[in-house]
Amino acid sequence: MATSMAEMFVPNSQISRLQIGDFVSEETREEKDQKDARIRFYFRNSADTPSELNLSATEAALVAPDRVSLSIKKGTKRIIIPADHIFSIEFSRNEGRILIDTDGWAVFEELAANSSHKQIFRVTDIDPTEGELLRAKRVEVWLNLSMPLTEPKWTKGNLIDNIDKASRFHHILHILDADPCPTLQNIIEQWTRDSTLGFQSERLLFQRSQLCKLGRLLDIFSNLLKPDSVLTAPMNGILNIVRTMGTKSEIDQEELLTKVKQALFLIPEYLISKSLDIMFKKELDFGSENISNDSEI
Repeated sequence: MATSMAEMFVPNSQISRLQIGDFVSEETREEKDQKDARIRFYFRNSADTPSELNLSATEAALVAPDRVSLSIKKGTKRIIIPADHIFSIEFSRNEGRILIDTDGWAVFEELAANSSHKQIFRVTDIDPTEGELLRAKRVEVWLNLSMPLTEPKWTKGNLIDNIDKASRFHHILHILDADPCPTLQNIIEQWTRDSTLGFQSERLLFQRSQLCKLGRLLDIFSNLLKPDSVLTAPMNGILNIVRTMGTKSEIDQEELLTKVKQALFLIPEYLISKSLDIMFKKELDFGSENISNDSEI
């Protein structure tokens, strides 16, 4: 059976209203212990185990690594739509509105009590939308903006770094009001603000005095190479060639730095931050003697 650890919530994931064709579900929380109406996204991960081949369509949908789950009617009904049955998803962060275009197929569940009187979800043939999902094929969700939750990074538009490349959502999910693409400088500035090493004033000085140098930017690469990797020696050789080129007067320094920045930007943000932590820790431990005299940006 497939398993997926990549369950992700959209911001303000409590649903205030859901409409599918003529079917409308207004979701107001009337009691303190009442379940919430929510939308959940499950993203496939490269580490997911393969699905069993002998599962029915319903069983496969319930464990699909890529799927959307909608709980409605005060959390008592659930609609599960595997990503294979979704053509596109549009998400407007400012409006708190999600449009899901599907082929109309889904699995339905309802909350029921088992023999020990514990409430669990069970598959049902009863369509809570009364056939409207199959007819309209479009789901409109309005999120409860008055009760915001933590916003996952992927909702800001950076799908590459925050959703595994194995997920179908890379092809069907569209953030309509995504944040502008960050630059390398944005990532460095965020590290300066967020890192827990040293004082922020020390990180700011390190950023301004050292991360404006070619050699220090190349150190971001080299710190991520594993010592026991067969690629480490040749990669360090290439980095040393680039360092040497940076000292040649006939080389266009600005173009070289631009190329280095472009290459750095292909590295996931969290790895850049990890490398900067390594560099800054060395700076704290060894001081300026650990810093090479490199050409500046």
